[in-house]
Amino acid sequence: DIVGNAINNVLKKAMQDGITSIAIPAMGTGIGGLDKKLVANKMARVIEPYINQLQITVIDINEVFIDHFKKALKTELIENSNEKEQEQQCGRQERDVSTD
Repeated sequence: DIVGNAINNVLKKAMQDGITSIAIPAMGTGIGGLDKKLVANKMARVIEPYINQLQITVIDINEVFIDHFKKALKTELIENSNEKEQEQQCGRQERDVSTD
């Protein structure tokens, strides 16, 4: 997955170099001809873990891509929030069981 790896590498490098803000374009959706929705979903999955560590701006001239990205990121945030909530509940249940 070239797009996902490229973005992940850029974000890792930014963190290593102390960068606090970065702009990332939609990769491969112009001349590359990649599907805008698929790229938006991939970018959202890769970017989501970094959003509390970097100020990330996704840019593109194509509003359709930006709309896809916003929806994908919202979905990622909701899914990860639900996963964290479930992990916390499991942790509480484990503590409750071990104290009996």
